[in-house]
Amino acid sequence: MSFKVDISWEQIQEFVDEIVWKYTDKHLSDVEVQVLKGSWEGKRYEDIATELHLTTTYIQNDVGAKLWKKLTDIIGEPVSKNNFRQALYRERENRKTPQIVLSMNRLELPHNPVSLNSPFYVERYSIESHNYTIESLCYQAIAQPAALIRIKAPRQMGKTSLLDRILAQSRKYDYLTVRINLQDVDESNFSNLDNFLRWFCTYISLELGITDRVDDFWKQPIGSKISCKTYLQNYILKEINSPLVLACDEVDRVFNYPQISQDFFGLLRSCHEEANNRDIWKQLRLVVVHSTENYGLLDINHSPFNVGEPVELTEFTAE
Repeated sequence: MSFKVDISWEQIQEFVDEIVWKYTDKHLSDVEVQVLKGSWEGKRYEDIATELHLTTTYIQNDVGAKLWKKLTDIIGEPVSKNNFRQALYRERENRKTPQIVLSMNRLELPHNPVSLNSPFYVERYSIESHNYTIESLCYQAIAQPAALIRIKAPRQMGKTSLLDRILAQSRKYDYLTVRINLQDVDESNFSNLDNFLRWFCTYISLELGITDRVDDFWKQPIGSKISCKTYLQNYILKEINSPLVLACDEVDRVFNYPQISQDFFGLLRSCHEEANNRDIWKQLRLVVVHSTENYGLLDINHSPFNVGEPVELTEFTAE
């Protein structure tokens, strides 16, 4: 089914720059504008790169992929080169007039994360302190060196919507962010620890737009965990030279793979605690999101699940 988008390039450029600035405090860069315009005109990445005298890899992976991810985080729905026209058109229309869907005098329940600009997102107060919202406490926590936030709640309770806001606030702090949804990982990557950790490091490199050098750092005699930790310490954190928020969403899936879970979660805890020994690890901020306390065979004393800042989302009250 075709989707008519009755909007000019000038209007879409103004709109995108406005929403990006609102949530990141930064305007679109010149090259981002050119990629957006070229995509709007139906050009391939190769054509855009040729016009700008840049490489296709840089335009596609370093600019395009990051631009679509940025818009995905802001809008709250997947945005890509193939669907950005429709997604931006819908978002622009929604911002003109908030759409309230009523059924039996109740708002229709959302089935996706609540977008950052939604008037229907409700902040909840912390169980420990009714003077502070969970969101404000998370924003304070993520600003601390070597922060670790663990968010726990049943499904459909708003964990992903909260995570979206933590990452958006992190970008306002000029931190880099990488979000890993473990439900999206191919089954083959869970075959053994070595495969999983190589995938883990490769994915982080791709999301940050830096060269994948996993093969250079992977030394079989010292094992996968130390190779992974060395890659993060001596390459990723040194290369970016700025705080990095690494968000692991839907980690419940890893509990089903005991051959991976203990070592992987032990590695996350080790990276968190390493800040006590090496300042470079203070740049790493971790957010771990899960739905259950059924950890399988996992020893939580060697995991991130009993350290850091715990966040538990509760049911809304009538108020």
